[in-house]
Amino acid sequence: MIELRKTYKFRLYENDANVYLHQQIDIAGLIWNHALALSRRYYRLYGKSINFNHLQKHI
Repeated sequence: MIELRKTYKFRLYENDANVYLHQQIDIAGLIWNHALALSRRYYRLYGKSINFNHLQKHI
């Protein structure tokens, strides 16, 4: 029995909404990575995790 696979090619064109969404996702990733690094650094220095309120004040 022969198995056939179909492939689809498509291209996404950038419009204003997609550009804005991409920027927001990039910013959210930067904030997440900064908060994660801060949390790890705090744990390494003090041996306990950082409080959400302290983290929120920093950001």
